[in-house]
Amino acid sequence: MAFLLATIGTDADYMPAHLYALRNELPASAPTGPELWGVGYYADDRALVIKKPSELLRERTAYELASEVKSRVIVACSDNVRVREQAPPFRFRRWLFGSSGNLAPLGAMRERIVDRLPDFVRSELGHKSDGELAFSMFLAELFRSGKLD
Repeated sequence: MAFLLATIGTDADYMPAHLYALRNELPASAPTGPELWGVGYYADDRALVIKKPSELLRERTAYELASEVKSRVIVACSDNVRVREQAPPFRFRRWLFGSSGNLAPLGAMRERIVDRLPDFVRSELGHKSDGELAFSMFLAELFRSGKLD
């Protein structure tokens, strides 16, 4: 079961309490296969990511994974993938990206999309998952509009 939880707070010190309060907002169910959980957050204006397999978590909640994180912004995701690099959230410079929903249709256009990406995006991202491909498209659009930095 894949999910996406994004939250913004006014004070980074209260984020652990906020995640604790939100811990029951996501439906609990048994994993249907290998599942990786990830949390993206900001510390000292840097985008950082924590990723763990669900087997290492006592409870499958964002609070369990990020109970010590103090950040105004949290993006928590889970996905049924085996390779840690293919699990969301993704980061590039100061950008974090998570998604929900089926991005598989992008896979059919992968070659066409990759050919149109700026070289620095193409070389930095592995393009192994559909979510990462969607993030690449987002970064390319930010670059073309002059808003990447």
